Amino acid sequence: LHSTVPGTTRARPVNSYQLHNQLNLKNSEGTMATSTGYHVLVDGLGSLGRSLQKTLLQTGKKIRVVDILPSSQASERLLHPSIEYVKVSSVPSDKDSQSLSTAFKDAETVYSIATGDVTRGTAADMDNVNVKGVGLIVNVCQTVGVPKLIHASSMAVTNQLMTYDDADESIELPEWDTYQIPYDISKRKGEEILVSASSSNLQTGVLRLGSVLAGPSDYISREVFARPGTVTTLRRAPIDCISSADISRAMLSASDKLDVSDSPVSGKPIFVTRCRTNKPHCVEEVVELYAKELGWKFQLLPDWMATSMKSGAATWEALKAMVSEKTLENSSSFPFHLQLEAGESIFSFKNDRAHKLLDWYPEDTWEDAVKRIVADYEQEQRGKKVNLRDSLN
Repeated sequence: LHSTVPGTTRARPVNSYQLHNQLNLKNSEGTMATSTGYHVLVDGLGSLGRSLQKTLLQTGKKIRVVDILPSSQASERLLHPSIEYVKVSSVPSDKDSQSLSTAFKDAETVYSIATGDVTRGTAADMDNVNVKGVGLIVNVCQTVGVPKLIHASSMAVTNQLMTYDDADESIELPEWDTYQIPYDISKRKGEEILVSASSSNLQTGVLRLGSVLAGPSDYISREVFARPGTVTTLRRAPIDCISSADISRAMLSASDKLDVSDSPVSGKPIFVTRCRTNKPHCVEEVVELYAKELGWKFQLLPDWMATSMKSGAATWEALKAMVSEKTLENSSSFPFHLQLEAGESIFSFKNDRAHKLLDWYPEDTWEDAVKRIVADYEQEQRGKKVNLRDSLN
């Protein structure tokens, strides 16, 4: 699927007690290593959010997480007792504006990493989260006086039904009437809000992310784990994949680069899509490694099945349109026949601007990410939920 939601620094394992002590270490000048302002993560309890928590903790940042879970459930997903938590509703509202104002108080950087569920959501979900939600975040940042805002955009803003082979940020985005996927439309609208919001008072970092390998619940992984024992997939064209750890490092780097006024990073979309191999990979190649690591059967379906499924899914969508009026509420965020069509063309982008402006280079291969995800999944299946605090390394 063309969706975003994916060698590491090898330090010895750090448990939560050791980490707590590390966060209070002083630098060579005797001042506290932690920053003065908060780093606020909107949707900070998901797979990408927890990866970003981990990266920020390791660099001594003060963290505040914003999400929709009740506090009793959220506590299990916070990696350290020092992390603050603010609950919001799932749909942008005036009440959320008040909650976000509280959450963004004394913020150094806000990270907008929320996105609607690409393959299971509706077009309305995409509009609420990726457009209205982003607009609300920007408005509150401007009102409260947040100096830096980092946004998780997507390579899907370029239209996933187009072919891109080693493209970069110099490409002109397609005409609006060529877009058919509600997810793509919503991500482009959200990105445009961030780009236009960039100013001397609010500097914005806009990262166009690749297909994210983040954890057992990311879009690729959850399909793999849906049928234990057998992993079935179709042959797909190459696509950029990247680990959540590398994305987190890129986001932190973007925050650092926005410290200077009129930063060249501000308001400029930047592709952060590729793992350390610096090339795209076929989904079946990635999925086959899942099967190998799990000891499961790998089954690659014949190409004619993809053609048949695409035709059948398109017919079903046409029939639904005949019997009921199409609305945002009843339209899929990424119809299945379009998922299949998107997978027919290479979808890959150079990351040169990220290397130059962010001084960022990926440390993980996609194999590294898959092996970590499988290890987490197997630990959960053994009845021992992954202790994220003890997994810091």
